[in-house]
Amino acid sequence: MDLFTRKDGTSIHYSTLGEGYPIVLIHTVLDNYSVFNKLAAELANHFKLC
Repeated sequence: MDLFTRKDGTSIHYSTLGEGYPIVLIHTVLDNYSVFNKLAAELANHFKLC
């Protein structure tokens, strides 16, 4: 998992998977990236997930 840190110190963790047209998956504040595990595995065959 990669890390992006803004000038104000806010950190954003992200990962990319697959190739093709990009799709951004954003979870709610009560979840984490694992809610997309099954969906991401399928979508990564056709798209670049960010």
